[in-house]
Amino acid sequence: SIKLPLVWFGVGKSRFEPTNNAPWLGRLSSSTLMTSKLWVVLKKVAENLYPLESGEYTLSCAKAYVIRWGDQLTQDGGDDAKSEGGLRMHIYLDSWKRNHYGETLLLNANTSVAAGIHPQLGRVAVFPQSVLRLMHPPAIDYTGNQHVIELILHPDGSSSKTSLSEDEQLHIMEAETRSSDSQETYFAAHFKKLQEDKSEPADMAPFVKKEYTMPDGSGKRFMVLDNVFDMSKIDKIRQFILHHTAYHYDTSSDSSDNVKWVAGLEVGPFLSSSLYLPFQRIVDHFTGTTSYYPYDVTCNLIRMADHTLVHSDCDQHEKRVTMIIYLNPNWTENLHGETVFFTGGMPKYAESLTAVRPRYGRAVIFNGTFLHSARPPSPTFAGARYTFAVKYAESRTHAENEDPSLKTLEDDFGQESEDDIPKEHRTRHFLKTIQGDLEDIPDAGIKEMLQKELDAIEERVNHGEAITKKELTQFMQRVDAMQRESGMIDF
Repeated sequence: SIKLPLVWFGVGKSRFEPTNNAPWLGRLSSSTLMTSKLWVVLKKVAENLYPLESGEYTLSCAKAYVIRWGDQLTQDGGDDAKSEGGLRMHIYLDSWKRNHYGETLLLNANTSVAAGIHPQLGRVAVFPQSVLRLMHPPAIDYTGNQHVIELILHPDGSSSKTSLSEDEQLHIMEAETRSSDSQETYFAAHFKKLQEDKSEPADMAPFVKKEYTMPDGSGKRFMVLDNVFDMSKIDKIRQFILHHTAYHYDTSSDSSDNVKWVAGLEVGPFLSSSLYLPFQRIVDHFTGTTSYYPYDVTCNLIRMADHTLVHSDCDQHEKRVTMIIYLNPNWTENLHGETVFFTGGMPKYAESLTAVRPRYGRAVIFNGTFLHSARPPSPTFAGARYTFAVKYAESRTHAENEDPSLKTLEDDFGQESEDDIPKEHRTRHFLKTIQGDLEDIPDAGIKEMLQKELDAIEERVNHGEAITKKELTQFMQRVDAMQRESGMIDF
């Protein structure tokens, strides 16, 4: 099994474009992969097909492509100067039928077809890195994704081994800037929380563009607000979304909206940023109360080939609200992508009522029980429709029930200062939680090092030594950092 965040490059979005125009890419840790049983098998395959006179193959780069219908892939490879002696290895990960398309073509120097590779489940294809290749997306009626692992191998000691191509280096740079650490750093640098942010209005009423209430007496409604935010702040949110988020393909069966590409963001940095106050003022204006509290912050990315569904964001008895900000500049009506609202409480019987068109910086807030659907952009739009979404519960207590991580360490340990000593049973409970986090670290060396430190702390507790909350917090933060650094890869 392979678990990894995916980097969305998009068309014209990044100055670091993959050489084959693939929009989705996940970086795999070469060092971790080379310690796996899988690498032992794959290296033997390479050596049998392309024997070396001396030395052995080493892994220079490992990545995962996620390809779907509509991706405009182009040929790449064929750079003899950078790929001399190198091999490219594809591993196909999907159960595949012939009419699903998705083949990889190997091309001659004159771009005529030399060979084709059918993407059969478990198939490994090995060919010189200098060969031109052209990957094809799945068929239009294939609603899933095609997953392909690509490995770049070089002979031990070759100049190419330690000098990755510019494309590979940039992939790594892009992936590394999208860590959880970079999210918090970006929020802290660009959305500093001010005592009083005079650039944001306190009264929301003048900015309400449209308000709609369901005619059935249910009280469900939505509100559209324009020009609330300083556009420089919207620009910064967009830059954050483009360059500091990694997306995950949502395969959960309870994904009612069928929005597959989701970047989950930390609620903590949002709460401590200057975004929190203007968002909260909109929520307070809409709900007529000041008790609502955020529990979910995400970026949804929808492309023209996606198939979104009618859904609600909470159960019909709940009192949640959702606010979204549209983040595509220069959007026109011909690009579609509306948020459509529907009658009733069950998607099966829903009929469309009205819709809100995307506009850069526009805010829409609505009851979570209101059936709605985010429509994909037009087939003429090769990029992605971005929205920044925050969901609110009717109180902090309800928000913590949705996301237990909102319960701070101070809540777990009472209102003690950082140097206060938590009670022994709390300390043991906290250490047990950290032990569970250690199990998720795939790098055996890192896990062993942290396990020794954890064992030492437990030994001190067993001998009656008091452990301060500050020390426990710092150790927990180190475990979190190591989890991200080691890559979340499991072979």
